[in-house]
Amino acid sequence: MAKRHDSFAGGIYRHFCMTSLLEYRETGNPLYAWRGFRFWLQGQASGYKWNRFEMPFELRAFLEKTSTDLHSLAWGNRPPEYQDGKQGAPGKNEPPLAPGKALALLPEALRLRAGKWEAFSEYRRAGTAQHLGDLFSEIREAGTVYKEAHDALAERIGLKDEREARRKMSGKPRGAAKRPPWRDGAE
Repeated sequence: MAKRHDSFAGGIYRHFCMTSLLEYRETGNPLYAWRGFRFWLQGQASGYKWNRFEMPFELRAFLEKTSTDLHSLAWGNRPPEYQDGKQGAPGKNEPPLAPGKALALLPEALRLRAGKWEAFSEYRRAGTAQHLGDLFSEIREAGTVYKEAHDALAERIGLKDEREARRKMSGKPRGAAKRPPWRDGAE
């Protein structure tokens, strides 16, 4: 029985890895790629060789780009997309980045921040939207009319009105949508 469970778990690891990479492709949020990597590692460590699967190309490309950018920072060079118009290594009259400056660029190199966009906020916002969608479904299944379900959801979680509940369910930030630059195919 244990082998059947472990075999099933290997399939689950592959499924969650690929689902995470699909979410990475759709949102550009690197936390989904890191989550996919975690599931890939768990599949490799399952103990049964038939549960192991090749690292997906998209995950390999993400890790290669991130590790290249980290290596550039370690040597005092800005990764290409963060050079403010400068290309390659520092010029003849330009010294390498100080360690403190390189450390400050670490969130960008790890794709966790780009301008005002920030990966953790988007990840939490998406998780909250999914949770609220599940609560909304529960309210609807209990027999609440659709028009009143948003009010019931707002009351249940302590929001001021149904508009706030709808906004949180959408998963969109207030104001203009903030997107990482690599989501538009820059990578």
